[in-house]
Amino acid sequence: MFKKIFFLFFVICLLFIANKIYLNFEYLIKSFNNNYLSLISLIIISFFFQNLIAFRNIFLLKKYTKISVNFLEWQRIFFNSLLFNSVVILVGTAYRAKVLKNLGISYSKFVTFSYYNYSLYIFCSLLFIILELIFLGYTNLVIFYIFVFSILLFLIIFYFPNILNNLLKFIKFKRIANLIANVFRVIFLVKNIFKNLELLKFSIILVFIVHIFELLIFYIICNMFIENLTLKSFFLLFGAKFILDKLVLTRNLLGFNEILFGLFSSLLGFDLAITTIIKTIHRFIQIIVTLINTLSYNILNKFLQYYKIKTKNFHDK
Repeated sequence: MFKKIFFLFFVICLLFIANKIYLNFEYLIKSFNNNYLSLISLIIISFFFQNLIAFRNIFLLKKYTKISVNFLEWQRIFFNSLLFNSVVILVGTAYRAKVLKNLGISYSKFVTFSYYNYSLYIFCSLLFIILELIFLGYTNLVIFYIFVFSILLFLIIFYFPNILNNLLKFIKFKRIANLIANVFRVIFLVKNIFKNLELLKFSIILVFIVHIFELLIFYIICNMFIENLTLKSFFLLFGAKFILDKLVLTRNLLGFNEILFGLFSSLLGFDLAITTIIKTIHRFIQIIVTLINTLSYNILNKFLQYYKIKTKNFHDK
């Protein structure tokens, strides 16, 4: 029953977006024609952006685990997992964990690194967005509360293991205690990562570079469809997109996530249909670029394997 309701809800969201695209089709075609160079730039920058994300992951992972893996092979693994995640949430992450296990990275180390990498990315990105909004003149209480929330989030991530450890001493049910202890043992490991100042330094630098790329990509696509877009309005839209994509469990709900973004944007005075379509186009461009990267690295790795076999056979003769 739940699956049927979810499927019906999914179809309604897609029909809503399809209707908005149909009603604004001429405007969209005109925008594409007037900004075709921007569209090409958007695809190229998105291509490099996704490769930067892959590089960031393997660079930091090597700093943490000293893993030895071929760069091209890692790109293939990463983009395969990214494609799987775009279809079913966390399937790609599980695939990546399995492959890395075969390369000598334990599940606990993988989870620890992923937890550290994602939490630091969220915290730093939120901090950058807050600073940008303050710089643009948004110094009201909302910004203050977001800043306090970010600090509290970081402190909870960092100190919660110690609090939990003390609480576990009062739990009488050993099975429950062991289960919780195993889960949060990983968080204790995360705490130790934060003490690695060299890793922390590189992580923050790479998050900042990723943030610049995210801003650039979203600005290009917004500027294609929204006339007279101000920096203040853009950064508010970007902040809303970031929260919906990273902090709310709607990212993989195709259609619903886009409609939520459109509804929030309408509160800022933007056209609901156009902003919903912008978010939809942004998603599909990322999917297309992911497909391009996945196919490219799979083909390239297959070719290199074939070349190595041929070369080996030639030398054996």
